[in-house]
Amino acid sequence: MSSPATALSGGPLAKRTSSPCSARSRIPEYGLRALEDGGLSLPQAATVIYTAVHYTFGHVIGAQDSAEAQLTEEFELAYPTVARVMNEGRRVGLTATDVFDAGLSLIIGKL
Repeated sequence: MSSPATALSGGPLAKRTSSPCSARSRIPEYGLRALEDGGLSLPQAATVIYTAVHYTFGHVIGAQDSAEAQLTEEFELAYPTVARVMNEGRRVGLTATDVFDAGLSLIIGKL
């Protein structure tokens, strides 16, 4: 998780925001307000919000990058444990949404 100091600065996300009225500013603004209203300190709220936002954006980019990816024999030989977990996920029918939800639950559960 990011440090409170990094989270308070907004990290790289804040540096790329061109308009103070953009959705990238509104999402953390409303989230920070809600968590502060719920009793978290501003540094705690910032860590939670920016971790969740970065996780969400990262997951979306990763999903777009690997859409319809199939394991190759070369990949399975080089990364057998990763290949096993991917094959097991497919076997039990996990979707990208299932994986995302499980990860986000880990983040939120650490409050």
